[in-house]
Amino acid sequence: MRDPPELKPMVFERPPERQLRWDCEGNPYMSGNRTAPKRIVDLLLFAYEFDILELRLYELDPVVDVFVILETTRALKKWEKPLMLGSVINSPRFRRFRHKIMYSVFDDVTHGRYQGFKSKKEGK
Repeated sequence: MRDPPELKPMVFERPPERQLRWDCEGNPYMSGNRTAPKRIVDLLLFAYEFDILELRLYELDPVVDVFVILETTRALKKWEKPLMLGSVINSPRFRRFRHKIMYSVFDDVTHGRYQGFKSKKEGK
């Protein structure tokens, strides 16, 4: 059996920077320039995807003031999952963004209260 041919990675160039003209006076939703800039907060639910998180942090870093990351002890399909981000968040991989990250864990200790609820897919 032959090895598959080596593939070159696809590299997409970022578009050139554009100079944006802000017309706050002409916008019907604004009444002019703000006296102070507003803080931008990015809220995300983390499960397993470290690469997607890293990409998001790099892309939004210039415009976001705070990244609020919530990790849960249960996956969206209700099964238990280990907490992973807490042990990695201080690694060199994420150190550049650590000053902007607020990390919190939602421990689903109240799961027993909701055992009676089932979605339409699961039936009653």
